[in-house]
Amino acid sequence: MLEALSPHVIRLGLPSHTLPPASHTNSFLIHDASVGVLVDPGFYEAESLSAVQDALRTTRTSLLKAVLLTHTHQDHVEGLSLLRTAYPEVPVYVHPNELARLEPAANLTALKGERKLTVGNVLIETHFTPGHSPGHLSFYLPEEALVLAGDLVAGQGSTWVGLPEGDVGEYLTSLDKLRALKLKLLAPAHGEPTAEPYNKLNQARGHRLERLEQVLDALGNDTLSTDDLLKRIYPDIPAELTALAKGSLLALLQHHMQTLKVLHLGEDEKGPYARR
Repeated sequence: MLEALSPHVIRLGLPSHTLPPASHTNSFLIHDASVGVLVDPGFYEAESLSAVQDALRTTRTSLLKAVLLTHTHQDHVEGLSLLRTAYPEVPVYVHPNELARLEPAANLTALKGERKLTVGNVLIETHFTPGHSPGHLSFYLPEEALVLAGDLVAGQGSTWVGLPEGDVGEYLTSLDKLRALKLKLLAPAHGEPTAEPYNKLNQARGHRLERLEQVLDALGNDTLSTDDLLKRIYPDIPAELTALAKGSLLALLQHHMQTLKVLHLGEDEKGPYARR
């Protein structure tokens, strides 16, 4: 699927090995004056590379200047091998916190947040928005009031924020960072873009705060292990999702411990835990 989000941004929803309910990852082509950059090649099929090349031809983009990564989860980078075969010289930009996760290559370049890039005459601001992953970046086009938000929000459902690499406090701060921008359109990595960006960001923030409160309610006046808490909070969770739920719970508990609302009374992640 190819969709023009603005005069300079094309969305390509391409099949990826991602978490349900999503089945696709959005790659984005930012283009101007025959130059382009591709954001998040999460695809795995040769047909998807052909779709990217069709987009380059459709937009008359003769130079693929760079690949930009919001982060390095598989469903955002799996297409790098296909891209490198077709465009062996194209540089790949990723935050330093996640640089080591990719296979070493001469064209890997560290890209910190709060940097400015240009594609033709189009300005791209990079914003460091960790929480879902330690080196997550969002890409903001100020002249079009458009942000490519990666996995900071999801088109459907909610973003997973879990240990070992998720951080709830950083996630909430990152949401606030995007809420402070002038926005008309927000495009997540999974699902449809929204013309109500602040509603989407507020919903994501509210959902995480509800999860935090849910953990405190589940603890009550008891002293509980992570297994006890999982049973109270997710009583009907399918077995295949238990590991993800546990990672999310541990991230919520970690935030409560950092904000001095919960005590860890054990020697490992099993707990037990209690409210202060």
